[in-house]
Amino acid sequence: MDSHHSLSPQAIIGILTPQTGGFYYGNALNGILRTARRENVVVIAFETSQLRMRRGGEVLSMNHVDGWLALNEFDDPALLAELRALGAPVVHLHSKPEGGQGLAVLPDNECGARAVTEHVIEHGHQRIAFAGN
Repeated sequence: MDSHHSLSPQAIIGILTPQTGGFYYGNALNGILRTARRENVVVIAFETSQLRMRRGGEVLSMNHVDGWLALNEFDDPALLAELRALGAPVVHLHSKPEGGQGLAVLPDNECGARAVTEHVIEHGHQRIAFAGN
């Protein structure tokens, strides 16, 4: 058995996400899974919009998770406090944690929009529109 397929993972990451499919969440999860697979890390995804995660006061598998990624708008202060109390880090992706405390990885939409606009202008386009939220 080669080192990329050993049975003992280096780490287990828990993902807290409102959805596991679709354009945004599906692509985000697939990117996380590809990276985790290369590093021999196990990923457990919890779909927070559909799954009642508490079972007898515990979060499923919470004692086995080395760190948590909270995708977009994770809003469960009681669960967040419980996870933080266990000592495993919680990193928020694409949103700031409640109260501004904790770790976050945020996109730079302004620079990204500027770069893509400059790119299409360089290619001679003049009538440019954006539709989004």
